[in-house]
Amino acid sequence: MLGTRGLTETVNRSMREVAAMAARRRFVERLRRMDGMDLDDPDVMAGAWR
Repeated sequence: MLGTRGLTETVNRSMREVAAMAARRRFVERLRRMDGMDLDDPDVMAGAWR
């Protein structure tokens, strides 16, 4: 599934995948809360389609 060879490579890749998944979850949560996003700013969005 990971396309790795050997135990060390598999463990290292697995750890990178877990870290990437956690980062994606944090980003999705930020989007859900609109934390630090301009998407809920009417002034910014008014010019989005111009």
